[in-house]
Amino acid sequence: MNTTKTQPEDFKRRVLLAVAGGSPAILTETLYALTQTSQPAYLPTEIHIITTAGVYAGLKEKLLGTTGKIQALCADYHFPYPTFSEDQICRITDKNGQYLNDITTEADNETAADFITNKVRELTQDDAASLYVSIAGGRKTMSYYLGYAMSVFGRIQDRMSHVLVDDRYMSADFYYPTPQTQMMQPFKGKPFDASQVSIMLGELPFIRLRDGLTDDFLNDKTKSYSDIIKIAQRQLRPIKVELRYTPERKAKPWQLLCSGSEITGLNNAELAIYVWLLQRHKNEQTDKLHFNRRPNNEKLAQAFLAVYKQLFGEFNGGFTKAFRALVEDDDGRKKEGITGKYFSPKKTKINHILVKSLSVSGAANYTIIEAMADDCTYMGLPSSLQQDDIHLPSHLYEITKIRSQD
Repeated sequence: MNTTKTQPEDFKRRVLLAVAGGSPAILTETLYALTQTSQPAYLPTEIHIITTAGVYAGLKEKLLGTTGKIQALCADYHFPYPTFSEDQICRITDKNGQYLNDITTEADNETAADFITNKVRELTQDDAASLYVSIAGGRKTMSYYLGYAMSVFGRIQDRMSHVLVDDRYMSADFYYPTPQTQMMQPFKGKPFDASQVSIMLGELPFIRLRDGLTDDFLNDKTKSYSDIIKIAQRQLRPIKVELRYTPERKAKPWQLLCSGSEITGLNNAELAIYVWLLQRHKNEQTDKLHFNRRPNNEKLAQAFLAVYKQLFGEFNGGFTKAFRALVEDDDGRKKEGITGKYFSPKKTKINHILVKSLSVSGAANYTIIEAMADDCTYMGLPSSLQQDDIHLPSHLYEITKIRSQD
């Protein structure tokens, strides 16, 4: 029986996170709706607010402590007071730890985006907790960044909403519908009874991208909002792998790009292995790649080394070292050809770099895969990578095409 929890109210730790500007009522209205009108109810065990330094004092005065509106709401409707302190009213800070007074410039927006992103990252690291996010308060850019951060880091148990109250009830005194009749004066219009006000909490569905991200990315606080955008965009790009020759980059003239992103970190032998596999895949070679018999391994070594030579030349880039390891050493001793022992660590390194560069889901179309059949392990590339998705320089394509006809 599957006992995995997916509903936010089922978690022992339940976190409410909101962005807020100069209207503290956004938080009490959201808390009221979650606890009194939602079915089932969501009772937060802790509250966190993201705001700017310019409105921090007002939020603190109106919401915190025994005279604060959150305490009053809990008392009026008889539910436990969530953990909520000064430290949980989080003022946005820049990279130097300076508080952001307001969001008025492009630099302010970048600072807010990174701060909000890291707060959501932090609160979604606890698998034993659920996160409920309200985007109703604060500046529109803050709501946007919070919503996008939820798309990146949000889990199956996390939710996002927007609270709505009729403009007729806009008042400096209104924070939530009271349990008893209480007349209030709005900014415009006739007095109203606060107990009769209806609050609507609209849940906002969002696309969850988290499953496509690696743990090191999810835990890396140095990744900015812009970095996250770039990684998410990679996942949405069409499948395409391309090898380019750029002679102006003397040390690394070959560029490998997957979905438009350059794959860096491969040494010459690893790049040659991967290009060899790309050639085989593009030419739809039907002989499945495996390393179980010596004659087969020797033939494969020759095919691989032909690619290596085309990429780096006979006297550069480690070709000689590979030749000695696979074909014949300096003393004339014959080698076994390309074996699983030679191939496996390179496959592991290639796949690791692809995942690190593209994320788990982004790399799924490019990583080297294994399949078992007839007591043999076969290597290849995913079927989702089509022949037309592979773009190689013509001379590299032709050499494989000729050899496949031998």
